[in-house]
Amino acid sequence: MQTVDQAFGEIPAGMSAMAVMGQEGDTKYIWDKTKPTEVEIARDTFNKFVKENKYLAFKVVGDGKQGDQAREFDPNEERYIFVPAMVGG
Repeated sequence: MQTVDQAFGEIPAGMSAMAVMGQEGDTKYIWDKTKPTEVEIARDTFNKFVKENKYLAFKVVGDGKQGDQAREFDPNEERYIFVPAMVGG
């Protein structure tokens, strides 16, 4: 899986992507969903961010906006956005 510094609209056709929000912007992780090894790496990355790094994952709807929260990786989704979970206090 590669990381790129591109907008979702600039990611090559046929590739899936996760955008992970950070202090300095977001990082895009892209993978080819027709390649089982890349899908498994994407699944592991999704789980790492959601479970270990305390991010919330959201599906991206067609116009690039945040959609429903995703609690499990779905290899058929083309785009995810990860935002840091808020800590109460």
